[in-house]
This record gives sequence, C-alpha cells and structure tokens, in this order.
Amino acid sequence: MLRRFHNAGSGVMVSTSSIANDLQSRGFQRLMHWSRGVDHSTFAPSKASVMDLPRPIFLYAGRLAPEKNVESFLALDLPGSKVIVGDGPSRRALETAYPNAHFVGSKTSDALAVHYASSDVFVFPSRTDTFGMVLLEALACGLPVAALPVAGPLDVIGDSGAGVLDEDLRAACLQALDIPREKARAHALTFTWANSARQFLDNIILAKSTSAARMIARFACQSSSGSGGRTSSQIAANEPISCGIRAGRAMNHMWKCSLPSPQRQTCTLPMSPIS
Repeated sequence: MLRRFHNAGSGVMVSTSSIANDLQSRGFQRLMHWSRGVDHSTFAPSKASVMDLPRPIFLYAGRLAPEKNVESFLALDLPGSKVIVGDGPSRRALETAYPNAHFVGSKTSDALAVHYASSDVFVFPSRTDTFGMVLLEALACGLPVAALPVAGPLDVIGDSGAGVLDEDLRAACLQALDIPREKARAHALTFTWANSARQFLDNIILAKSTSAARMIARFACQSSSGSGGRTSSQIAANEPISCGIRAGRAMNHMWKCSLPSPQRQTCTLPMSPIS
C-alpha cells in the first residue's frame, strides 16, 4: 500500500543514501536526495559554559522513549558523567534505574547549544532514526559523536572523522574523546540550510518536468501499437510504457520516449542522483 501510494507521485524525497537504498530495494521509484542543514550561529562552540560535573561529560539529547535505545548508553561503564537532555514516556523509569545520570529535561535553542558545547562526547544510541538532526547540532557545537554504525550516523558522520561508529558503543565513546572539536565543527559546516532549500526546490522543478514529460510520452504512445490501443488515462502514471519509455539507473537518469519516424519524439530529463 505504501509503495503504491508513493510511486503514484512524481518523486519521493529522502534524506540519506541509506534510506534511498532501502526504499529502492523495496520497489520505491523516483527517489530524490533532500539533505538537512543546521543553524551554525545558534549551534556554535562559543556557547560553551562550565558544567560543574566530573569530566568527561557524555551527552545524550533527544526523546526518551524505547525506540531511542537510551538505556544502552546509560548502562555503559564510562568515566565522568552522563547528562540526559530531553523528555518522554521513558524518563521516569530511566531516572529510577540510573540515579547517577543527570536528567535535565527538555532544552531548546541556546540552552540546548550550551549543553552541546559544554560536553565532551555526544552519544547517539538509536538504531531507528532516519537522519538524526541532533547529530548536526552537536557537531556544529564542536562536539564529537559516538554512535552505532546504522542508517543516520553512517550518512551524517560516515568517514569524516568527526565521530566514531562502532557496535561497541562504549569503545566508540572512549575513542571519540580523542577527536579534535575543530574537526567536528568543520564537518557540520558542510551541512547548510541554503543547500537543503536548493535541493528541495530543484526536486520540485524536476518532479514537475518529469510528470509533464511522462504525460507527453503517454499521449504520444497512445497512437502507437505499444499502448495496446489504450487511452492515456488507462496507462498508470508509474507504468513503463512499451513503446519506448525507460528509466536508466546511472548517475544521470534519463526518461525517454522514442517512436518510429516520422512520429519520433524524445523526452529527456536528468533525475536527481542519490549521493
């Protein structure tokens, strides 16, 4: 049902390559890359303050719910302090089970930035996030990341050196202590809202152009034997038309409709690569 619903559209925007690959393997079509950005002024190393806690300080920020896997972080044997920013249905149980951790409740904007900039490692234990905006916020504040090698961290951190990805989360936390804060900040600067907005607008333009080209192709094919005599309204929006519609899977995707001369019409459009 989900695949049929999304494939009826002119495009499906996805935030990461991992999600795109997963959706493509499940038969989703016309995937378009739409990344995210971060406010480098609000989230900046200059927001650092003195936190009166034993160091190093390992920080988690996000919703406190079972799917966030926060308990796997709280259960780790780590030096220093664990600070938890956020709220949710699991908070009371986690506070009871881990009384030595510091739960400070929900924080936004400047107050959240202070916690990022004043900590030593940002710990991201989730296995289910599709991106993880908090990763960018932490990095923008110069805070190295420790996370699991799953979708989200793999795409945002990758091999940038701004964090450590390991199935052994404790090892990742300890190794991340050696990452220079400047490296984390530099990686965050590659994610901007300007680029994100540009990708979004380009995808809208491309989706409209692709939709128009397919409509032209469907009408053109209506008069050819390849359509089987069906009208354009009887040809599904996502159906490969037998008179010549085809979609390549190279970096520069192409939609083409080629009819025998003298009816030949060719419609060519680049599709957004997922990278």
